Order: sequence, then C-alpha cells, then structure tokens
Amino acid sequence: MNNINNDMTELDLPFEIKPAFKLQNTDRKHIESMSEDELSDQISILRKDIEDAGKKCNLLVSLINYLNDEIKKYKQLLKNGEGDIYGNKQWLSVIQTHASIYEMRGYLTLLQMDAMTTIVGLYQAKNDTERIMLCKHAYTIMYEAIEDNLFKKISAGIKKYPEELKGDVYKPFWRGVKDIIKKMTNHAEAKIIRNTIDAHKCHSFLDQINAYKKCSWSQSVVNMYGLFRVINLINEYMNLINNNMEVLYNRFYENMKEYIKKLDELQEQLKSLP
Repeated sequence: MNNINNDMTELDLPFEIKPAFKLQNTDRKHIESMSEDELSDQISILRKDIEDAGKKCNLLVSLINYLNDEIKKYKQLLKNGEGDIYGNKQWLSVIQTHASIYEMRGYLTLLQMDAMTTIVGLYQAKNDTERIMLCKHAYTIMYEAIEDNLFKKISAGIKKYPEELKGDVYKPFWRGVKDIIKKMTNHAEAKIIRNTIDAHKCHSFLDQINAYKKCSWSQSVVNMYGLFRVINLINEYMNLINNNMEVLYNRFYENMKEYIKKLDELQEQLKSLP
C-alpha cells in the first residue's frame, strides 16, 4: 500500500492541480491588511452587539405577547357586543399599531443578528476553504432580504402610521438606506449563489464549485455590514415612531373625552324629554 502511495505522489500529471477554494487577490489583500488585534476587537464588539440584540428580543417577546393578549381581549369584547363599541374599536386600533411596530422591530433584530453572526464566522475562519464555504450564507441572507422585498415592506409598513409621526426625516432616511444598498451585492449574483450552493443544491458538482468561486469574502463582509447599517437606520426611524406613539395615545384620549362629552349631552337631552 505504501508503494502505491509513493508511486501516486511521483506521477507526472499532464495538468496543473489548482485549488478549488482559493480567495480572489482582492480578498487576500483585505485579509492581510487586518491585524489580529483589529480582528479580535471587531469580533468582541460584534459578539456584544449580538448578545444585546438577544436581550432586546426577550423584551420584545414580552411586549408583543402582552399587546396580543390585549388585542385578543378587545376583539372578543367587540364580538360579544360588550362594553362601549366605539371606544373599544378606537383602543383596539391604537394597540394594534403599537404591536405592529414591535413586530417589525423584532423581525429586523433577528435579521441583524444573522448578519452579525455571519460576520463573526467570516472573521474567525482560518483558511480560504473555510472563508469561501461561509460566504455563501452571506449571499443567501442578502438574496432573501431583496427577494422578500424587505425594504419595500418596511416602507409600506411605516407609511401606514400617522403622517405627523414621519415629519421631514422620511425622505432623507430612505436616501440613506438606498445609498448603502448600492454598495451591496446585486440580486442576480446573490440568486445564483443561493440557489446553487446554499438554500438549494445544484446536482452538478462543477456548477457548485464554479458558484463557490464567485463568492467574494470581502463583498460578503460588505454585504453583512451594509445590512447591519441599513437595519440600524431603520431602527433609528422606528425609534422616532415608537417614541411618538404618545401622539396616538393622546389623540385617543382626546377623542374619547369628546365622545364622552357628547354622550353626556345626549343623556341630558334625553332626561328633558317628556
């Protein structure tokens, strides 16, 4: 057996064996430009952010569960015709809006955690094969976000809130989002990688290898940081909406005061009837 192995190593092959999993030169320059200390610092920051995001998810779960219980209760009251129908409808609308804000923030937080965890993996990889194998998930995250029309859905969701909650920050906010998206992987490229070697597996071995060769380590990092930054911008805007939920609550209380006043006036009128 040893003789066979020795003979195999001494064969004069008629072709050159090139590594299938080899980073592009531009990627190599990016990796070599970062020191171990810089990488360690970035990973520590990301891990802290991931942990904080996990704690945020715990809080959001509690808030959403509480609001969903309230929504369920008031829907039941309306179904049974119990209590004041007008008041219950108005209050239900307010808490449904608040719950939808928390739902959107929770969804964005999980997406951001996925991006950050992927960056940690890309930074910690020790060789080209590991790096390239990890890249494919970054492309899939990007593809899913674009394919699912994430940013259009968020835009549509934000627009349903009262106009006064948006103010003059709405247009520059989306300009900032679009500027970041321009630097990220295009949809077609992400689709090829996602559908060939990640969410779906192509049956052709060579097609899979060629898809891996399209993966860019540096672009994967850019994509995930870009997604991270976009979600930060969206969350900052969601903070404005969330902080100004007081506008909706105050409007509800004012409407109810006016409603109760009219009911009192009507009751007085009824008393004066013969």
